[in-house]
Amino acid sequence: IGEVAKLFVDSGSLVLTAFISPFISDREQVRALLPENEFIEVFVDTPIETCELRDPKGLYKKARKGEIKHFTGLTSDYEAP
Repeated sequence: IGEVAKLFVDSGSLVLTAFISPFISDREQVRALLPENEFIEVFVDTPIETCELRDPKGLYKKARKGEIKHFTGLTSDYEAP
């Protein structure tokens, strides 16, 4: 995603992406691809309980049952900024 975003930035486009990026090292790698001050990170800290209530696909239930491995926030850590 970072490499594709960089291509758009290089062409003069404003790029907005939204995805789970749980590890600081991954976010820093993408930040390093872009010119200084061109990477703005927005951190939304929603309680797990709220995420579970808003989960229309039932992914949190599946993760709690062990059907989904390495689920960020439950069975896999999130390194907050």
